[in-house]
Amino acid sequence: MYLTKQCPACGDTACRSWPALVSAFAQHYVLQSCVETCRLCECLECGLRYFDIRFSEEEVRRLYRDYRGERYLRARRQLEPNYDESASAGDLESRRYELDRFLRQHLQFEVAGPILDYGGGDGALIPPIFTGRRYVHDISNTSLAQRAERISDIRRLGEAPSFVLLSHVLEHLSEPLDQLRTIASVLAPEGMLYVEVPNERYRLRWLGPPTLYRRCFNLVAETRLVSPLVSFAILRLAGRPAAVLPLAEKGSSSGDPSEPSYWSFEDLRLHEHINFFSPSALHRILERADFSVTAFDSDDLKYRLLAKKVPKRHSA
Repeated sequence: MYLTKQCPACGDTACRSWPALVSAFAQHYVLQSCVETCRLCECLECGLRYFDIRFSEEEVRRLYRDYRGERYLRARRQLEPNYDESASAGDLESRRYELDRFLRQHLQFEVAGPILDYGGGDGALIPPIFTGRRYVHDISNTSLAQRAERISDIRRLGEAPSFVLLSHVLEHLSEPLDQLRTIASVLAPEGMLYVEVPNERYRLRWLGPPTLYRRCFNLVAETRLVSPLVSFAILRLAGRPAAVLPLAEKGSSSGDPSEPSYWSFEDLRLHEHINFFSPSALHRILERADFSVTAFDSDDLKYRLLAKKVPKRHSA
């Protein structure tokens, strides 16, 4: 575990922050130590929200080596009885169909060159529009889907991929810019990148100004029962676990009308997702990694975009 003092997307250090909790699952399964609190930060430059706690390389391996396998699920269910892995993974067939439709709409041709599914698990998400060789880079050792080939180090690919899929990966990465730059370095000239991240830009206005909320949080913290007391208070208000509290108006203090007008208790608790992107944060981080966005789409559940690799230039 380490702490970051700058935005993982744009590199700016100016932010507002709220005290947050570290889930029991993250404490025991990933960090393997008692770290009850952290900070949820919001970059004042690009709008990225991120936890200041970042997972080390060893902790990342610990989390994703058996991702959603028997050991993972046993630990998750023991610490979070309401965890539903099927809801978290989503409907694979539906996701693949939507991805194929989005790509055909913007590419208008099938991709015969090699494709790299970065962080793609078993590679089953790769849609029919890709007809060439299929490489999968993933930290887990899950069995691969038909036609997929595992690659442990993308810098040792025998051929430069013409396309990279990066679906629901960036929200997990401690250093997402570094990973994007590595992907750009192996991608073929003018190769394409597909990025999809969850739309988790929940409103935090109801918490009040960060300074006031921090004072209240610290007052509770003095009891040395931060997690139990905060959990109890919110669940009592909502009347059910992991409750959704309705708010009076749509939108957010950042002025993004696409943000859902609700807040879930779990959103101020660090689990696996440590980055929560805004459209501007996505564009900024891709620009810094030498990509140019060619298509962008969003709904209540996700942001997705298509980007083209551009000639390398000096980035901030």
